[in-house]
Amino acid sequence: MVPLPSPPPLTKPSGGSTLVGRPTSWRVVRQLHPLPKATVFEQVVQRLRSIIESGQIAPGERLPSEREFAESLGVNRSSVREALRVLEAAGLVDIQHGRGVFVRDSDDGLDILLLPLAGGEVPAELLPDLFEARSILESTLARLAAERGASDVTGLEAALTELEEAISHGEAPIGVDRAFHLEIARLARNRVLQALVKTTYALTEKRFDDFFAAGDRARRSLVQHRQIVEHIRAGDAVGAEEAMAAHMQDTARAWLRYIKDQQ
Repeated sequence: MVPLPSPPPLTKPSGGSTLVGRPTSWRVVRQLHPLPKATVFEQVVQRLRSIIESGQIAPGERLPSEREFAESLGVNRSSVREALRVLEAAGLVDIQHGRGVFVRDSDDGLDILLLPLAGGEVPAELLPDLFEARSILESTLARLAAERGASDVTGLEAALTELEEAISHGEAPIGVDRAFHLEIARLARNRVLQALVKTTYALTEKRFDDFFAAGDRARRSLVQHRQIVEHIRAGDAVGAEEAMAAHMQDTARAWLRYIKDQQ
């Protein structure tokens, strides 16, 4: 760990044992405060992730111990332990038994797919890559759905009806949009691709409510969804693939404009 001048001892806010901060530990622990009891696990994940992603701890550096985190946050060690496991699954830390927990330095793209586990979002510079991947993936799924599920479009038709009703009532249609895309994945009859759709959709889902509320986005999606369903119902694999590709490309352009306007 990076050597720093010895800090003064850190006392647990609610009383109890004194924490003598190690160099890296002090830089992190002094920012922590007791958490409310509600949704403790999620808050621990969010707090630790924000510290790691802030860059205050360099890749390869060791994080404070479970005990230090638990005492500073006012939670039990099991909550911290589970949070660290989620962060490890998301590729943010490396748990080395007997040595400690270290911040990872990884450009492995697969870690991006695990960001939802840690409550994370895809960095803005990777959004074009994400939408390109979604376009490739979901276009293929639309083609497979037309080939394998043309006789079972009841779920897609229901999603269209729900989307139309949500728009007419001025409601955010994010749940309906998600259901539509997942239903196409189900009709494709490939469980691995279906799982990938769930994950890639989750990476952009956080801001979709506001995105759909902007302009005519929801109505454009409804028109495009109808075209996709028509091709799937007709068993037109090529048409379904092309319609989904056009839908994803149009969504990507609008989404990237929306993100740029928010910055």
